[in-house]
Amino acid sequence: FTVTVYGYNDVKASATASAHYATVEMLSGNMYVRGGSYTTNFGEKTAYGVYAEGGYMSVESGTFEAIEGGVCIHCDYAENSDEEYLRIADGAFSSEDGDTVQVSGGRVLVTGGAFTKTAASAGADSAAIRITGEDSSITGGASSLTFTLEGSSVYGVYAEGGSVSLAGAAFTLSGSNSYGVYADGGDVTLTDAELSFGEGSSNRGVYAYGGTVTLTDCMIAVGSDTADSGTQTANFGVYSEGTVSMYGTCEIAVLGTYSSCVYASGAGSSITYTANKSADSLTVSMQMRAAAGDYVLSS
Repeated sequence: FTVTVYGYNDVKASATASAHYATVEMLSGNMYVRGGSYTTNFGEKTAYGVYAEGGYMSVESGTFEAIEGGVCIHCDYAENSDEEYLRIADGAFSSEDGDTVQVSGGRVLVTGGAFTKTAASAGADSAAIRITGEDSSITGGASSLTFTLEGSSVYGVYAEGGSVSLAGAAFTLSGSNSYGVYADGGDVTLTDAELSFGEGSSNRGVYAYGGTVTLTDCMIAVGSDTADSGTQTANFGVYSEGTVSMYGTCEIAVLGTYSSCVYASGAGSSITYTANKSADSLTVSMQMRAAAGDYVLSS
């Protein structure tokens, strides 16, 4: 069946944080999404495809789309709970300038799904998955978990106060001032992850402020080395104001002036690498392109 909601007479202007719009809303209980399409066309940050305050939500399949500033899924939780949380096993999720998935105060378990973001605004400052709250967290991962982001000032995963632990995820970004994984105050743990950035400046594969970064068997590439790429600057594979620990086979390649493959600062900061077996290795490579287009290799 199909449900279509039309709004007239400047109805978008009436949407607020307390009086929002959603195609499906849950205030408690359990919700299972096992197919269908959920689209919000109002284009406001207070317009949602699916909205939940508490309860358990399981997204097993389906297509979610939000235009302009709209959000595909928003969940508010009072605490990080084993009974009430958001689980995403599969599905196609796309947004523009708004966040694709938002979770406040709780946790997300994501084991699959294709997240696509096309940000039209220069300073969209939006994420494919955004979690907020000191007790919030995102865990899971699988080879079927992909993030494809276009535009500037976008994030694959954004954690404000919470922790991130993912395995097997693939991130592809194009633009500038963007982040694969951003954590402010929480730890980041990635295993078998790939993060790839095209041409751009001020990009970070992984950024952590006030938490630790742990990478195992990860590949990070920031910047484009094509013949027609222009000057790129301030790119970082990993940027941490704490400790960075790498294990197994890790490859980090960065192109840009004033850039670094792995950067750690602050009191007590450190960068360490440990091989788990004899065949493991750590490979870091830097390229800096001058304005004239020449390469200069640096250690």
